[in-house]
Amino acid sequence: MKRAYRLMLRGDPSSRDQYARTPEELHKHLSEAWGPFDFDPCPVAPLFDGLNVSWRNNNYVNPPYNELRVWLDKAIREWNDGEKQVIFLMPIRIHTNYFLDTVMPLVESDRVHVYVLRGGVKFEGYKQRAPFGMIYLVFPSKSSKSISLE
Repeated sequence: MKRAYRLMLRGDPSSRDQYARTPEELHKHLSEAWGPFDFDPCPVAPLFDGLNVSWRNNNYVNPPYNELRVWLDKAIREWNDGEKQVIFLMPIRIHTNYFLDTVMPLVESDRVHVYVLRGGVKFEGYKQRAPFGMIYLVFPSKSSKSISLE
């Protein structure tokens, strides 16, 4: 599978940039922890619309953050459809309605796991780390084993 993530166009991360590529080291860590990814619904120069296709078994999502709620809703629908696992990278925005109303009930029910990326994320092509904290959500498939990430 070609590892394609949205291309960054500026030297400094900001809310105007929606196409940040996941750092290779972070992608490798997540892939080792949660299994190799077989689908990226947000690739560079996509030949499909990731919001309008079925996802595969182990999905890695680094969505455009200005469309976060739409992508999060799609991730939840795909995860609820069957044996799919979704790893979802996003800024820490725990004060937002979509986080409080959508993510927290899943976390509280122990169905979805939240991991904070300490030290932030320096997206590929940028000179500095993103000016906001980052988390990733794990929507495990029913057959996923629990993993300790120490």
